[in-house]
Amino acid sequence: MKLKTIFCFVSLFLLQELPAQQNWVGIPCYKPNQNEQVNRMFVDSLHNEIILNTNYGYKACNAIYKGLFAYNGNSFHDLDFGLNKYDPNLAANGYLVMDCITYNNKTLFGGGFISVGSNTLYSKSIALWNGAVWDTFPKHVFSNNDNGSGGGFNGFFKHNGKLWLYGKFDTIGNTITKNLSSFDGNTFSQIPAIPDFDNDYIIGKAIVYKNKIIATGNFYDQNSWSAQVAMYDGNSWSSVGTGVKGGFSSVIDMAIYKDTLYIAGSWAKADGNVSNHIMKWDGNQLYDAGFGNFYSWAGITNLVVYRNRLYALGPYDHAANKKAYGISYYQNGTWTVPQDSIANSGVRFGVVYKDALYIAGAFKNIGKDTTIRNFATLVCPDFDAASGCLSGVKENNLNRLNLKVFPNPVKEKLYFTTENLIVNRLTLSNALGQIVYSKQQVNLSAGLNVEFLPSGIYYLQLQDAEFRTMLKIIKE
Repeated sequence: MKLKTIFCFVSLFLLQELPAQQNWVGIPCYKPNQNEQVNRMFVDSLHNEIILNTNYGYKACNAIYKGLFAYNGNSFHDLDFGLNKYDPNLAANGYLVMDCITYNNKTLFGGGFISVGSNTLYSKSIALWNGAVWDTFPKHVFSNNDNGSGGGFNGFFKHNGKLWLYGKFDTIGNTITKNLSSFDGNTFSQIPAIPDFDNDYIIGKAIVYKNKIIATGNFYDQNSWSAQVAMYDGNSWSSVGTGVKGGFSSVIDMAIYKDTLYIAGSWAKADGNVSNHIMKWDGNQLYDAGFGNFYSWAGITNLVVYRNRLYALGPYDHAANKKAYGISYYQNGTWTVPQDSIANSGVRFGVVYKDALYIAGAFKNIGKDTTIRNFATLVCPDFDAASGCLSGVKENNLNRLNLKVFPNPVKEKLYFTTENLIVNRLTLSNALGQIVYSKQQVNLSAGLNVEFLPSGIYYLQLQDAEFRTMLKIIKE
């Protein structure tokens, strides 16, 4: 008993010297240049891959991609040369893609470009990708001259069997319509304009919630019925509560989580706003989403729903009145801040792909690990902010296990302290996800010799009938 007490004390002392548990891993072979960053990220559900949009050329796995390339979970590839021309009036940051969606068994891309593919196919702002070559939209959506009729595209969504397009335009497919239109496969439909004070507005984001279209943008009616957030019921526009007000305020993203619409961006709890950076709408009233006090105008740029949690990503530095690093999650009415230090809070976007959460942006490291740059995935989908990398482990099991692993980093042998010394299975995986060691019915009291492993990052998983936990191990 005395020996066990001394052993646990030494274990705790050693663990206190370790860096905070890190839950992210960089994508292998992804080493961009210093000034490169991911501007946008999407999932092409038709071809089952992640699409990354970057500023001009981008280097990954010793290949240079031009503005647009894909990641299929194992490797990168281009999209027939990608985007080769852009409209300088609409996309000052290069080859800008704003959104993608599956349409008529093809992937539809929209943004600020004017031609695509190795054959320089003219397709201003919208183009179709079939997995091998590019094609134009069924009709030329925007004209090639700068007469106010085209190019201001921001996104797609589907509603009532139609494809909807939004952005900043007054004509689309020769149909006069203000910034929003639906397409039935043959023709575009005119949609009433939002009653805006100066009538020079942009729809930056739109989503369908409870069979109504919720749109956000820079519109602001003089009667204050609609300040940056409005809804369309198929006939007319109305206000979403008091909206978001303030001269520096902006709404950037929306997501539906547990039948509630969350509206996020950058604003303070002032000018009638009910919250800071994020609020929720139940179809009748706006509520405070509990993000905490206002600290800076750097707000939330992306909302992602993943494994019963709502993730908020962006360059903000505080959440739930705690220091944050550009990522936090909402669950059971509470915001939680993970302890992963992300350099410069450079996270901008996230997607769920193959049941994993991926993040992208302009960060140069996570937890001082400089191998993680601009593009990373969450290793432990059910991690706990305080305890670190855990998967499928209930809190009562954690207390029962009292699991400790040391030393970490390790050179020769890992040691364990736990009340459950026998596990059904132990596996070690490398950064590529490949299993390098596996054994069943393991007695942890003997430790684990890892001297045979090359230096690098590994993931140790212990599994029993009642628990499963995963820990990141650094082999020196």
